[in-house]
Amino acid sequence: MKLLSKQEAVLLFTGEGWFGGVASKTELKIGDGQPIRPFAPSCSEDFQSLRPFIKENAWWALGEWQNHSLLENTTDVRFIGQLKEEFSLDKLAGNLRPALEVLAHLGVVQHYGAEAWIDHEAAVTELGLTCAQDFGWRFDGANEADPLSILATELERLRSDSGYVVASELREALHHRGIPNPDKRIGEWIRDGLVRLEGQNFGQARHGRGLFDDPEKQLIRLTLTGQHLTHS
Repeated sequence: MKLLSKQEAVLLFTGEGWFGGVASKTELKIGDGQPIRPFAPSCSEDFQSLRPFIKENAWWALGEWQNHSLLENTTDVRFIGQLKEEFSLDKLAGNLRPALEVLAHLGVVQHYGAEAWIDHEAAVTELGLTCAQDFGWRFDGANEADPLSILATELERLRSDSGYVVASELREALHHRGIPNPDKRIGEWIRDGLVRLEGQNFGQARHGRGLFDDPEKQLIRLTLTGQHLTHS
């Protein structure tokens, strides 16, 4: 996914249609670089497998697992095989294709003829700005605002005369604007001192889930502290 997200990257099947032809000979082309066969079990002089890229991006691939307590003070990891040092790529195709099928269903991966590619706009819309930053997706609306600015805009739009917003409405609005897991992000901003929770209250059944699934936080009053103006 990271390689396919690069500029000019395209997945080339050996036959017409989605995964047409021989899967192991499917090639990932990035500009004029050497082709990569993501479903091939080994390299050759003519193409690369995914092995060097998996090794190179091992730490990045952990995502939020980088913060796990077992990895405290760790800055890098490496993948090894179960029985020997070198890990096997034999089952890679069987694991990658289902993920690509899901992304194609969402419209994140587009395909025509014998080619497939990432639609960056659809990727940002479906998977959010956090993933966009990780994978380098870009489109005209992607830089419309940073997540905290989006929060400020939606708070202003949804806030009642009392200063409260309905948590479920805010959650839905932030998710629609490309922020995945809004409750988690709000929690992080509160812990980082970028946002303050200045009030909370029970609502009614129609108000849905409260912030952090707390029924006492169905109605919330949030303010940005101003530190977000220098936050990057």
